[in-house]
Amino acid sequence: MMPMRSLGEVFTAKRGMSVIKGLFGSIIILIILGLLGCAQPTGYTKANPPWTAGYGYSDKRINGDEFSIVVTGNPLTSKPRVAEIALLRAAHLTKEEGLTHFVIIKRKAETLERAELISIPLWFGGPLVPVPIGEKTTKEPMAILLIRLLPLQPAYPPDALNAAEIIEHLAKHLE
Repeated sequence: MMPMRSLGEVFTAKRGMSVIKGLFGSIIILIILGLLGCAQPTGYTKANPPWTAGYGYSDKRINGDEFSIVVTGNPLTSKPRVAEIALLRAAHLTKEEGLTHFVIIKRKAETLERAELISIPLWFGGPLVPVPIGEKTTKEPMAILLIRLLPLQPAYPPDALNAAEIIEHLAKHLE
C-alpha cells in the first residue's frame, strides 16, 4: 500500500508546477515583446530617455539661432531614413520657433556599432535573474545636422530650405 501524502505535500507539488508554468509563460512573453519592439524601422519620434536604446531624434540649441539635431535609428532603419527624420525635425523646429526657413551648416551620417549582451531570465527561487549567454553586435544608423534658422525676410539665399515644403513632402511617410 502506498503511503498517503499529506495535504501540505499535495499543495507544494501543485505550486511547484505552477511556478514552472509561470516561468515558461514569462519567458515567452519576454521573447514576444523583444521581437515586437524592433519589428519596424524608427519613425519620427523623440528619442527615449538615456537609459534606453534612445532611438529617434533629439535637438539642442547651440546658440541663438543655431541648433544641432541628432537622429539614431534601430538596426532596421536605413541611413536615408534617419537623414529624412533629421531634416523633418529641422523643419518642425523652424516652425516651432515661428520662422519659415533654415540652412544646413553641417551634416553627417554614420553607422554606430552597438554591442548587446544576450541573456535569458532564469528563476533561482526568487525574482527572475538575467543570465548572460552571449553577445551580438547591431549596426544603427545616425544622422547629425547643424542648422541655422533664418529670420523672416522678403528673399532667402539659394541654400535656404522652406520648412513648410519639407514637412509637406516628408511628413506623410515618416510621422
